Amino acid sequence: MPVNLLRTAVGSRSVEHLKQIQKHRGFSYDGEPATWAMTRRRPTRADEIIDRQGSIYWIVQRSLCIRQPVIDLPVEEDVEGKTYCRIVLDPNLVLVEPVTRKHIQGWRYLETKDTPKDLAQIDTGKGDDLPDQMVVELRELGLM
Repeated sequence: MPVNLLRTAVGSRSVEHLKQIQKHRGFSYDGEPATWAMTRRRPTRADEIIDRQGSIYWIVQRSLCIRQPVIDLPVEEDVEGKTYCRIVLDPNLVLVEPVTRKHIQGWRYLETKDTPKDLAQIDTGKGDDLPDQMVVELRELGLM
């Protein structure tokens, strides 16, 4: 079973805004497209996250509504010599069934039993042409 991370998308106003931020962070990692986030400390269960193909689940505006597969968690050093963990992410964001969650500081582990289902797994085919943020909001209201 995957080991996942939970994190607030600080500064993101919507799913679309998070996508824009992630797009600007795009780079090539081992020859594959990737994007990144960073955290001060590497998770102690980093190897499990990578080996078991875990994801980072993002809280956007008090809604856990999107995830990204984690590719790697290397420790790097900034220009001042301080170490940090770069969270290398698949650039594809996966919408999940929205769940109301408080913002958190830093990150937390998210157990598999607590992860919401991907919308693609429960999708009825309705709303395929709607913006992602609208789909999230309509699902939160129980209208989809």
